[in-house]
Amino acid sequence: MLAAAGALALPAAAAQAATAALDLPCYVSGHAGTLTLSGFAPNAVIDVANADLGRTQVTTDATGQAAVTFARAPGETLQQPSARSFVVTATETANPASTATASSQVAPLAFATDAGTKSPKAIRHWSFSGFTPGRSIYGHFRLKGLTRGTFRFGAAKGACGLYERRAAGIAIRGHVSTGLWTIQVDQVQRYSSKTRPRLTDTSVVYTTKRPRAAVGAAALSAAALSGGHAFRPWATGWGVAAGV
Repeated sequence: MLAAAGALALPAAAAQAATAALDLPCYVSGHAGTLTLSGFAPNAVIDVANADLGRTQVTTDATGQAAVTFARAPGETLQQPSARSFVVTATETANPASTATASSQVAPLAFATDAGTKSPKAIRHWSFSGFTPGRSIYGHFRLKGLTRGTFRFGAAKGACGLYERRAAGIAIRGHVSTGLWTIQVDQVQRYSSKTRPRLTDTSVVYTTKRPRAAVGAAALSAAALSGGHAFRPWATGWGVAAGV
């Protein structure tokens, strides 16, 4: 929910049009933010509203300024890598004509690959969002407690840290062994279980020449392929972001 913060203590200024500004061009869903208001009447009650966060009221100071904080940016409904608009409107209750709107974006910290069970070496479409712009995104592929390979996907782009590329489902060199694989996606080249923030997911690689019963329920209900190895897609949503 939106929460009123203390009014900004700034020097008195001449009357001006009401303005509203958010402190970031894009928020990772679940993170805090601040809305700054100015140009409203002194000591006025301002109604602040957002479709996701609800409504609150704040009173301006003697210069017509105030600040509103929100503990968690919206976007929990975004469970695949993406970004959408985030708009907040501020209206002076005694003078509805005095209103201002601030716009930003919100994105989940997430990654995902194409659907469909296939070879772990098959090329898939990878997508990412919510990562720090300009920094590389890495995938650390681990089996039986060991990192079997680290793959650099590329640098996150734009205000919401979006990125897309094509790469193998398990992007390591050499043979992909059967077993329960874990991927950790983060922005640090060297794997560490303490890296924050990070995303993790698991998937079973199994031999399709063996009966599915031999690999247990983890093999899911995928149809048997013509031989070799297969695994279900990585499909990590925003809710498993560790250390955000």
